[in-house]
Amino acid sequence: MRANCGDLHSNWSDAVIMQPTLKTVIGMYDAVDVGYLPTNIFANYSMSEQVYTTDELGEAASILSIDFFNNSTGTATRNLKIYMAHCDVSSPSSNPWGDWINITSDDLVFSGNVNFASKAWTSITLDTPFDYNGTQNVVLKVADNTGSASGQFYFLCNTNPDQTLRAKGVFGDQIYDPTDETAYQYASATTNRNYIRIVKAKKPTNLQCTAHTHITADLSWTENGNATSWQICLNGDMNNLIDVTTRSTTEYYTLTGLTQNTHYTAKVRSPYGTGYTNWSNEVSFTTFPALP
Repeated sequence: MRANCGDLHSNWSDAVIMQPTLKTVIGMYDAVDVGYLPTNIFANYSMSEQVYTTDELGEAASILSIDFFNNSTGTATRNLKIYMAHCDVSSPSSNPWGDWINITSDDLVFSGNVNFASKAWTSITLDTPFDYNGTQNVVLKVADNTGSASGQFYFLCNTNPDQTLRAKGVFGDQIYDPTDETAYQYASATTNRNYIRIVKAKKPTNLQCTAHTHITADLSWTENGNATSWQICLNGDMNNLIDVTTRSTTEYYTLTGLTQNTHYTAKVRSPYGTGYTNWSNEVSFTTFPALP
């Protein structure tokens, strides 16, 4: 771009590269810098809880990744555990001594090191895509158990316009387990909340076994996005996934080389970006005995 003043023009600015994105942005208002959401990098350990609503998240889909914006000039690597769960509240409790939103170990969607870049979005691909149901709010909990501080750091957040509490945080010198709220000390609630981006994709549905013999089985399903290739998991074996090549007709696949008179289960998923959707419903069938 360049500036105009009458018939005079400035030189052109530096060029930037823009790429299309399939990401949903949540929180585009009243941007502020906050040092304790989703993690307090000033501290050795921290934990936060934030609520995002159905109006913001939209229709049901698998959430594959979540992005946070580091608005500081520094970089940092933090060890995070991220939990996501459906909830029926629109804000955390203001009680500083408890009343966290309950979650379980089954709600863990990511565990590992995250490298936060300077003045940029950092994308975290979830280990387990979150199967958002489209009818409830979602609580996002982040536990930072790195064990050391990383200096001054601020993430881009927004202040809720109606001043509703939308986040809660605690930090200190202890390891935080989001599934055990009884172990926490004093926590503070705030109207601030992280400005985030998420990638959503709809998983395949209506998987059926439409026919089978003693050594084959026909599967069909409904593709709810734009995928033209899929992965099939047979009997829960994640080490031997079946890649289904591009098709131009109805989504289907014939399993071959099966063992006679044997019970099988199958499920299917779609690729999306650098990851995959959640798995479809699971179907089961038993091949026929050998022909006489």
